[in-house]
Amino acid sequence: MKNLVILLIILAMFVTFFACVKTPTDSLPINTNKADSGDILVLSEGLQGYDNSALTLIKSQSGEVVKEYFKSSNNNEKLGDTANDIILKGDTAIIVLTTPSILRLVNIKSGLKIKDIPMPENCQPRHIDRISDSTFCVSCLLRNSIVIVNINSSSIQKEIEVGPQPEGIAYHDGFIFTANSAYGDFNYLHPDAGTISIISLENSLEIKKIKSGTNCNEVLVVPEHDLLFAAYYDLPSREDSTGGIVMYKLKTLEEVRRWSIRTRNLTFNPFDNKLYFISQKPKGSKTMGESGISVLDFETGKITSLVVNNYPQDIWYGLSVSHLDGSIWLCNAGNHINNGKILKFNTLGVQEHSFEVMQNPNTIIFVR
Repeated sequence: MKNLVILLIILAMFVTFFACVKTPTDSLPINTNKADSGDILVLSEGLQGYDNSALTLIKSQSGEVVKEYFKSSNNNEKLGDTANDIILKGDTAIIVLTTPSILRLVNIKSGLKIKDIPMPENCQPRHIDRISDSTFCVSCLLRNSIVIVNINSSSIQKEIEVGPQPEGIAYHDGFIFTANSAYGDFNYLHPDAGTISIISLENSLEIKKIKSGTNCNEVLVVPEHDLLFAAYYDLPSREDSTGGIVMYKLKTLEEVRRWSIRTRNLTFNPFDNKLYFISQKPKGSKTMGESGISVLDFETGKITSLVVNNYPQDIWYGLSVSHLDGSIWLCNAGNHINNGKILKFNTLGVQEHSFEVMQNPNTIIFVR
């Protein structure tokens, strides 16, 4: 009897102990999926300050979605806070994490972290482009500069001053172009707000600024046609803000033409040699026209609507064209609070698939 009492006491203590242990609800099972050629990777920025950015893997053959590809491949380590851009170098993804001011390198085939490269203090990196296999240029929002980074040595080679609050960045043939947004309403009165800086890599100097438009956010080089494009968003505070697209000759930087239209995510489609972009109405805007995906034939100057957003309260947030078949992939961030979706359209603009991903998806890349 005495032994029975002791056994019951031990059993009660055992049950009480495990009843008090908190279930690790934030942990994920170890991921066994790996990225193969033709698969899709989606970067979701999450919400700033919540440390909830994510890298998602979509398996092209099965349609299976691994929402937390990075986290589940790295013992539940989080990707980081406010992932704003991603670029590939072979099997390595270089992810721009704005809040902690780092570049995070990830093996895309396994999802495993390779290393982190710290940016200068208060850099708040926004976007990245490739100069060579080892060298990349990164825009630093708060330092009004760009940095040249060697990812092999994890070193900052140079920092070059540009215009106010640079965001979009592009490299071509010895020159770097930055979109100096002035961060919208934040610094729009700056004399160099809404410009594009042209930087000579050889001299490590900004050699010129050209005018674009208010809140210039994107630059896109199309070397196949010797053209440079810029997208400006206008100011969020303006109810009827429109924005637009500007086209320049790449060699002379002479402005050729501009279009006044709501614009986001300029994307060149090599299959038909046209520009694709998101036409998204600002919240509360009275501006006429549909929200959706539009196509600019820059040879004729004609803009046509390809896909209409029948739920304009949804925020369409990113756009990419597959190098495999020309299919169009869209990031739908919804209301910026719930998980977003990736929508796949064929070349005729007909939706074929929808995949749920994480919060605020902004970039889609295709595994080669």
